[in-house]
Order: sequence, then C-alpha cells, then structure tokens
Amino acid sequence: MISFAAWNVRGLNLVPRQREVRDLCAREGIVLCGLLETKVTEPSSRRVFERLFRGWAMVHNYSYDLTGTIWVCWNPTFVSVSPIFVSDQIIYCEVCLLARDVVFKASFVYARNEYSLRTVLWDSIQSHFG
Repeated sequence: MISFAAWNVRGLNLVPRQREVRDLCAREGIVLCGLLETKVTEPSSRRVFERLFRGWAMVHNYSYDLTGTIWVCWNPTFVSVSPIFVSDQIIYCEVCLLARDVVFKASFVYARNEYSLRTVLWDSIQSHFG
C-alpha cells in the first residue's frame, strides 16, 4: 500500500525524533512526506535528510525561510514531485504516482501566526487556485 503523510514535527534536529519519523515512514509504507516546522538549519539539512530518507528526494523552502520550515520528501521509486510554487509558508507541487500514472496537486502549508503574513499566504493560494 502507498501512503502519504504530513507532520508538524516541531523540530527534527534530535536523533530520537529523526528515528521516529524514519520508523513511521517505513512501518506505514509512506512514499511522500511533508515535514513542517523542521527547525533544521540549511547547513545541517543534508545530513539530517540522509539520516531519514536515504535514496529519497526533497524540495524545501530554505530560499524563503532560513529555518526550512517545510520539507517535502519522496521516494522516487514510487513518486515524482514537481514543485509549482514555493514560499516561506507553502510548497505547492504536482505529484505523480509512477506505477498508476495518477497525477494530482498537493500543498504543504506552515502558516505564520501574524495576520499580515498569513494574508500573504492566502493571496498566493488564491493566485494559484482561484
């Protein structure tokens, strides 16, 4: 069975949390995973990512947020992912299930608490979905 997940991990720097994420993905057959609020700095991201998802691919939002609050990770044996729009609060992408030739869009959102910044998120969502 193919499964997807999105998880606000509230930090991914500690090895026990990394092990928890890796074990869940293996146990549940997760092939596409959105990780939110990673709190991993960009210099540490490759090391942490490789520990979690050896052989997988990733798109992140470090270009817009120094703490990389959103990671979208996938197993390229089963899924291809093409980012459509990336910002500090959202990664919107096209996902293709390779074995089934099924294509769909997915959004991974980590919205800011401040109203003015959240308004920017809603404006970008409307421009892509409206």
